[in-house]
Amino acid sequence: MGLYLSVVIPSYNERANIGQVVDDARKAIESRRVPTYEIILVDDGSSDGTGEAAADISRVNPNVKVVSHDRNRGLGAALRTGFDVATGEIITWVPGDGQFDLGAVLDGLPQMQTKDIVLALRQGRKEVTRSLISNCYHGLIRVLFKFDAKDMCGIYIIKRPVLQEIRPRSNDIFLNLEIPLSCARLKKPIGTIVLQIKPRLSGVSKVTNVRTLARNMFELFKYRLGL
Repeated sequence: MGLYLSVVIPSYNERANIGQVVDDARKAIESRRVPTYEIILVDDGSSDGTGEAAADISRVNPNVKVVSHDRNRGLGAALRTGFDVATGEIITWVPGDGQFDLGAVLDGLPQMQTKDIVLALRQGRKEVTRSLISNCYHGLIRVLFKFDAKDMCGIYIIKRPVLQEIRPRSNDIFLNLEIPLSCARLKKPIGTIVLQIKPRLSGVSKVTNVRTLARNMFELFKYRLGL
């Protein structure tokens, strides 16, 4: 019997958080009686010892794998590395900062009997800066793709064969829009769940800034043009 579930946890300078995030992930998975699983920690070129902490975790837990980048390559690249290593029938992910409860994500697993992908929608805490960024970004998505990405938080559960069919290319956070857009384009059955976003365990966000917005808009146009 092959693995049922792969959970990818990309991390960049999250040494202070990674141990708690993995503990919480293991408890969430095991409490839902997932038959077989793996947790894949992707250290995206951290400089604070995240990779070493992840290696320590894997040495005492056979369900945990670690993959490391030699430099920081971006969230999309970290996820793609994790997805390439994943062997589960079903794949999902949560960031290494502790802002998303994997247990709430896994509540979407029953939908995978009839859906190819389940998208998580954001509920709860909203920062002013993030809301402004989201309004601009999602408006452009509606214009270009006739796709409503409002409140999507970038977390999803997806079948591995579907992910392999899509073959996402982005190395940035845009990957988490590229995958749903590709599923919609291919008319894959799509489900949704709602997640509460939590404060980071420690540290500051690495994705909410004007540079990220500009990069994502550039990626949007590239995707639209098929580049």
